[in-house]
Amino acid sequence: PPPPGACAPILTDVCEEVGKPEYLLFEYTGGFLLSNSQEGKAVVKGGSSGNASFISGVAGMVVVGEEFLVPVDGSSMEITILSDLGVQQIEIHASCSKELFVGDQFGGLLLIGFDDERPSTCPPPPSPPPPPSPPGSCGPDLSNVCENKQKPSSLIFKYVGGGEDVTNEQDGKSAVFGNSAGMAFISDVNGAVSIGEEVEITAKSPETAVTIMSDAGEQKVLIHTSCSKPLFVGDRFGGLLLIGFDGDRRTTCPLQSPSPSPSPSPSPSLPIDDIRPSPSPSPAPSPRDEPIDDVRPSPSPS
Repeated sequence: PPPPGACAPILTDVCEEVGKPEYLLFEYTGGFLLSNSQEGKAVVKGGSSGNASFISGVAGMVVVGEEFLVPVDGSSMEITILSDLGVQQIEIHASCSKELFVGDQFGGLLLIGFDDERPSTCPPPPSPPPPPSPPGSCGPDLSNVCENKQKPSSLIFKYVGGGEDVTNEQDGKSAVFGNSAGMAFISDVNGAVSIGEEVEITAKSPETAVTIMSDAGEQKVLIHTSCSKPLFVGDRFGGLLLIGFDGDRRTTCPLQSPSPSPSPSPSPSLPIDDIRPSPSPSPAPSPRDEPIDDVRPSPSPS
């Protein structure tokens, strides 16, 4: 047990709460311990220590104490960890035919939650501060969407177009594939969307997926919206800039109206006499038009 006063996961029966979970939330701790063998169904081979250069299902390096979600695919989960101690292989039975508890330790992984639940007396890790806007420029007010762990029901984006740039990777949970540019069709939005136009999209849990079709092809945007990872107004995900949530537009930039199309310049008006066709010049007379007497044959000499 943890020492008195220390925070710890609240021991919760995962299978009693949700049946079979869709996701498991782990904290990477490193180690060798297997606290729940699940009657021989759970296995830990090898050890892990220090930062992990690779954990299957997680993007990038994972530091000790970092939290991440792993999807449950099938009855058994197989997770590989690469660290200073080499390779650690972990197998966890997740079909709920065997007991599974928040607080179970599987080698270098401590189970601290499931699906959208994080039953723990420990506060979540602090969110990194978003980058500030340039002085004097308008922009999003950099609000914490997940303040108090409240999941948003909708997200407001400005469509800006772009490549696979992501300013908030959400610990590897957000991703962008492909590019977007110019006029686009965006999933969950009616009609074509212009650069600079703002759209509101329904947020789903644990992940909101958006597809953008434009002249640059197809762009897929994945954003983690269960609030187990930080999310800020001002975050950019490919062609989408997050500027608000739940109907609240949090930006100092004025709402842009579509630019009116310029009217065609009128043609100069001319007096009606000036635009009548000019008469065609008369052709010069040909020799055959000469008087008939002039073309009679001359009399033969006597």
